[in-house]
Amino acid sequence: MNLLCENKYKFFTPLEIAQEILLDTKKDSDANSATQLISRFKKKVLKSLNIDDFFIENVYGVGYRIKTIN
Repeated sequence: MNLLCENKYKFFTPLEIAQEILLDTKKDSDANSATQLISRFKKKVLKSLNIDDFFIENVYGVGYRIKTIN
């Protein structure tokens, strides 16, 4: 979350997020783990807050970032 919040306009790939969490990785399996972690986090947040919109934006082929209000 710190990575995304400190760089709210920048997209990060799952591999970049995994590298931040694990500090040193270059494996696609770690990128998949980061994707799954974000997915599980999203489900828990949406359920616990009873909301429909998640604050992390995912653009296919680009990455993740914090949603900005237009």
